Amino acid sequence: MRTTRPHEQVTVQWHDATTEADTALRDHVATVVGVQPETVEVGRICGRCGSSEHGRPWAGHGVHVSLARSGPHLVTAVSTTGPVGVDVEDVAAVDRAWPDLAPLAGPIPDGVGHAPWWCRLEAVLKRDGVGLADGLHVVDVDDELVDDLVAPTGYCAAIAVTAR
Repeated sequence: MRTTRPHEQVTVQWHDATTEADTALRDHVATVVGVQPETVEVGRICGRCGSSEHGRPWAGHGVHVSLARSGPHLVTAVSTTGPVGVDVEDVAAVDRAWPDLAPLAGPIPDGVGHAPWWCRLEAVLKRDGVGLADGLHVVDVDDELVDDLVAPTGYCAAIAVTAR
């Protein structure tokens, strides 16, 4: 993993998972760009089918956004410099699912746990606007601008930004 601290190029905000995702995203964007939340448009767009019912989140005001949920946690990321992806995972759940996930994750460097590696991979895929449903993409996480985030106990989180 590069030593650049990608999360310094974006703001990250944790929310209670009972918060509606669009509300959390709208409030976070409003804070970053200095406007009232009701002036911020947010939505989704699927890169495969074009649906606005699911897919990558977007927001107005010229920012790039990402969000992730796991258990009682919701995290949003807002970037004014380029595409961003964020992920949060329950460490125990990833460990239980690892036999199914391992073929998708690729080789893991020594000393890196399953969940942190999975978070990093998911953050890169979200940043790139693709998902596992789009087919396996070759991602060399070590060559990406990805950073682990401080996460609640029992969870891990990562953020990926576009290299500038």
